[in-house]
Amino acid sequence: MADEPGSYSRIEADKELGRRAKESIFREPLAWLSLIPLKLQRFWLDVPGSKKQIQSSSLLFFLKFLNLVNLLLCLGGVILCLRSLSLNLRAATLFLLLPAFYICTLHTFLFALPRFRVPIEPYLGIFACVAVLAVCPAICRFLKIDFKQTALKNP
Repeated sequence: MADEPGSYSRIEADKELGRRAKESIFREPLAWLSLIPLKLQRFWLDVPGSKKQIQSSSLLFFLKFLNLVNLLLCLGGVILCLRSLSLNLRAATLFLLLPAFYICTLHTFLFALPRFRVPIEPYLGIFACVAVLAVCPAICRFLKIDFKQTALKNP
């Protein structure tokens, strides 16, 4: 293998880049660990897609805000499910969290590209719905709205 850019095959280039990355991590582990908060922010809050596709900065801010709200609702739903008294619900929660945890951990430590978050969005949506369904009756009680009567009048 030569050190010229075009002299590597794809497989050789991948092996060489992997070897160099491991050397760098072992040489400076604190520098690599300091990147983890930035990678978490990039993985969870950045919007997948090209910056050219989203020209408006207000639209980009709004989409990042929606990602943050979705993430917070998801975390709330996970906490509600894990605090549940039902052992079956806890087991189902952990079962649904496994793919999301695997993808998040793997890609946070390796690439941290927001497009790799897309496969776990349905799982996040499930837990976000749990949080919304738990919060709606509490909001109705706070606003003194009869939730059951309103739901029956507006089918």
